Amino acid sequence: MVKMQTTLQFRRSPENDLIYTEIFCAGIKYAEFAFGEKSEKTEKIKKIFKEIMDKAVKFALEKEKFNKAFEDAKNKLLEESKKGVGALGTHEIAGEIEDFLTQGKGLLDLFAKQLLKELFGFDGKWDCSKIVILLKNKEEIDQEVVSEIDRVLKEDWDLWLKGFVDDRNLHHEQNFGLSTMFITPAGPTIILTRKNGAKVSKIKEYIEINYANLFGLVKDLIYLSFCAIYPGLKGIRLNKEYFLPEGT
Repeated sequence: MVKMQTTLQFRRSPENDLIYTEIFCAGIKYAEFAFGEKSEKTEKIKKIFKEIMDKAVKFALEKEKFNKAFEDAKNKLLEESKKGVGALGTHEIAGEIEDFLTQGKGLLDLFAKQLLKELFGFDGKWDCSKIVILLKNKEEIDQEVVSEIDRVLKEDWDLWLKGFVDDRNLHHEQNFGLSTMFITPAGPTIILTRKNGAKVSKIKEYIEINYANLFGLVKDLIYLSFCAIYPGLKGIRLNKEYFLPEGT
C-alpha cells in the first residue's frame, strides 16, 4: 500500500497552517491511537481528513475573499466620498458572505457524511439532534464523552450555530438583507439584517467570530469523536481539558 503523502498542498497562510496541524494532523494521530498506525481503517480515515482539510481551506479562503471585497469597497467609498458620493452598492460583498456561509455549512455536512459515518454509521447531513440520538444509542462507545458532545452541540447551537445555519439558509433562498455601504462617524458601514430581524453593523467581526466558532467546533468534535471510541485519548489532548480527574 502506498503511504499517503501528508505535506501541505495549498498556499501557506496562518489559517491554512492551523487547518493542517489542528484538523488534518491531529485527526490522523487520533485515528492511529484508536485503530492502529497502519490499519486499513486509519488509511481510510486519512483520506476523509484530506477532504475535510480541503473543505476547511475553502472556508478560510472565503473569509479572506470577503475581507478583500470589504476593504476594496471601503477604500473606494472613501475616495468617492470626496466627490460627494455617500453610498456604494454591496452586491459583491453579499456574494462573498453567502459563499462564506455556504462553505461553512458544507464543512459541517462533509464532517457528518464522511467522518461521522465512518466512525459511527451516521447517515445524512449535519443535524445536531440526530447525531446525539445516534451516539446515545451506541452502548459500545464511551457515554461520558457522548454527554460532552451533547453539551457542546447544545451550547454552540444556542450561542451561535443556529444563527449561522439560519443565515446560510436565508441568504441561500432569497436576497441578502444587506444595506449599501455608507459613511458614518465610525467609517464606512454595512448593515446586515438577520433572519430573526437583528441588525449587524460590525460585518467583519461577524465573519471572524463565525469562522473561529466553526473552526473550534470542528476541532472539538474531531477529538471527542475519537475519545468516544478510544477513551484512552481523554487524558491526552493539550490546551483544553475536558476530562479532569475528580478533585483537581
